[in-house]
Amino acid sequence: MTGDLRGLADLPPVGFSHDPATVQSTMVGALSDWWFAQRGREAPVPQRANLSPKVLKPLLPNLLISEYVGDGRVRYRLVGTRVVELGRYDFTGMFLDDMAFNDALDWQAAYRAMRREPRPLYGTSAITLVDGSFVPYEFGMFPLSFDGRSVDQVVAVEDYGRVDLLTASMMKPIRPLRA
Repeated sequence: MTGDLRGLADLPPVGFSHDPATVQSTMVGALSDWWFAQRGREAPVPQRANLSPKVLKPLLPNLLISEYVGDGRVRYRLVGTRVVELGRYDFTGMFLDDMAFNDALDWQAAYRAMRREPRPLYGTSAITLVDGSFVPYEFGMFPLSFDGRSVDQVVAVEDYGRVDLLTASMMKPIRPLRA
């Protein structure tokens, strides 16, 4: 392990809000800038068709795209390579409620909030390490639509910051609740 990882044992504050000032991540800021540039007067939620991998290329390893299915279940359509590496599991195609994530945030609550009020969410969570300590990270979640009004999908970015000093084997793995 390299770098200074002291002070990571205590669980940091976790949560989310609509206030972009709650995070300092340049990755979250870049996705936020893209999202606000895509909005229109007639379409308060950017259309999914406007999401271009070419434009967001630097963020792709840390990007997630999820969709609301049926009665509001959340399925992950795309999970970036860095997310998979640190989670030690590729949950592409899996449902949120079928997963045991290794972090402290109530992701169900975040997705419900996004659906109720189609505005970006900014926040902090913490990944649990195999030794039981925690490492904080910042994230941003941004609603997407097929019609410009309803929330059909969410594009998110997770900025692990100091987590990059760790190896994946130090992370508690993500796992499905059912095999």
